[in-house]
Amino acid sequence: DVVAVWPKHLGHVPALAKHAPNLRIIIDHLGGAKGPPPVDPTWELEIRRLADVCPNLYMKFSSYYDMYAPGDVVFPSPTDLASYKAHFDVMMTAFGADRLIWGSNWPVIELHGTFEAQIAIAEEYLAPLGVSVRDKVMFKNALRFYRRARP
Repeated sequence: DVVAVWPKHLGHVPALAKHAPNLRIIIDHLGGAKGPPPVDPTWELEIRRLADVCPNLYMKFSSYYDMYAPGDVVFPSPTDLASYKAHFDVMMTAFGADRLIWGSNWPVIELHGTFEAQIAIAEEYLAPLGVSVRDKVMFKNALRFYRRARP
């Protein structure tokens, strides 16, 4: 049961990160964020705590349609940035541009919206932050995290 697991599994991350400081750890799907705004203060506190105490922890900027979906059933999620921005702001201020990694969660996202709309939401959010931040989040951080960058 996913509901029973989150946020319990996040409680183990600091011990793992401390025990294996060279291990790159990634949490997917915005760390279990749920919409609509306002942001759940318990979720925000946990996300900020993890980002602060785990320098080797990254967050996947992915599957944000799931914030609105009632499970793995066909359900249309919002396609406007305003529905997600408050949660994105928490992720950006907690992890910064160097520890966020965009991901599509394709093909699962098609239960809730389109691949193209999800990219458009990310691009709209990142645009005011500049090309450097956009490139880090959209692909450069993934290259570094997964060690896919050429020497």
